Amino acid sequence: MQFQELTARDLMSTKLETCDSEASVLEALKRMVELKIHCLLIPAPETGRSLGIVSVKDIVQLLGDAGPEILDELVVSEVMTSPVVSLPDYLRIPDCVNLMRMTGVRSAPVMQDREVVGVLSYTDVVNWIARNT
Repeated sequence: MQFQELTARDLMSTKLETCDSEASVLEALKRMVELKIHCLLIPAPETGRSLGIVSVKDIVQLLGDAGPEILDELVVSEVMTSPVVSLPDYLRIPDCVNLMRMTGVRSAPVMQDREVVGVLSYTDVVNWIARNT
């Protein structure tokens, strides 16, 4: 399949890792390191509320203003991105990359209708390119 024909569904990771919004940022970071991933989805606490996402990028940005001890003092809901930039599962990869680049996100939930079915990251895209070109 050609790169331009790929969709978010073709390259997304289907293993959805989550974290509670009231967990410490340090707990979230340790979970990401343990799982070797770059972000965690934050489930909506109430029906109809937006999903959140916390990423390594969100955490690193905290370290510019404070030391690592801040990570145990803050909870995920204080640093997560919400609402998230999400991608429809049928969106072509070049369009996904452009949307992610323009909005400054490196990972985005992939949606089928109103359900999260995966997460697409820049890493997924570059891994495909490395394996297929």
